[in-house]
Amino acid sequence: VSNLNEKISCTRIASTVSVSLSLGYKCKYDHPEGYLPRDVQAMTELLQRYSSFDDVHIVLALNARVLAKTIPIGLFDDFLQTFSASILAWTGTGEPPIPQSIVDDIQKHFQDDTGHLLRDDAIEFDCNILAS
Repeated sequence: VSNLNEKISCTRIASTVSVSLSLGYKCKYDHPEGYLPRDVQAMTELLQRYSSFDDVHIVLALNARVLAKTIPIGLFDDFLQTFSASILAWTGTGEPPIPQSIVDDIQKHFQDDTGHLLRDDAIEFDCNILAS
């Protein structure tokens, strides 16, 4: 039985929870074009609409072959800066392996002049690589 005059104090323990949200696009790896500006715009609008993602790390899952077609125009560069996002470049089940040169080209795009990644978490790969 608790005493009504008893003062009960509760301490809430704050903890930092790290949450990642993986977003991507449905695509065909053999499509002749890369990702398009409208694809980036749609993802940007989605994240702006749900702006409570401040404490969430966004991982943008992109097909490596399709991304490689987009790299020369730097389509995702501003997106990565705006949302402090990372890219996971992947190859899908049943998709043929990709040459190491595609992985190298993508990674080089996200490096500075000294060969270091612009951010440690800027790009990661989950790709089936073609055997040499």
